Amino acid sequence: MNDIKDRLSEVPLCYEKCELFSDFIQSLFMIVFDTYLGDEITNATDKKNHYKWCWDKNVSNFKTEGIILGDYKTFDYFSYFLHKTFYPMSKKSENKKLCDNLIKIWQYMFDFDNKKNQADLNVALDVYEMLDNSMKID
Repeated sequence: MNDIKDRLSEVPLCYEKCELFSDFIQSLFMIVFDTYLGDEITNATDKKNHYKWCWDKNVSNFKTEGIILGDYKTFDYFSYFLHKTFYPMSKKSENKKLCDNLIKIWQYMFDFDNKKNQADLNVALDVYEMLDNSMKID
C-alpha cells in the first residue's frame, strides 16, 4: 500500500488531464482501427507508415483545439503497443470486440475511480507522466 501512496505523491494527477489523455489515446486507436486497409494488402512498412499517419492525424486533430500532445517517446510507446497487439491480430475486421477491448483497457487505465493493482497503476502513471511531459497549450 505504501508503494501506491509513494507513487501517487510522485505524480500529481489532474482529473481533467486524465480525461484528456484518455481521449487522446482512444482517438488514436479509433483512427488506427477505422483506417487500416487490411493484412492482405499491408506489409510491415505499410503498417509503420499507417501508424505514423494515424499519429500525425490525431496530433493534428488535437492541435486544432489548441492542445499539443505527444512526442517521440509517446509515439514510440503506442507504436510498440499497437504493433504488439493490433497489427498482428488476425481477422481485424471480424474482431471488433478485440479492438473495443484495446480501447477499454486505456479507458480503465485513466479512470482513477476504479481500483487498480500496482502494475496497472504503474502503467497508468507512467503514461500519464509521459503525456503530461509532452503537453503544450497553444
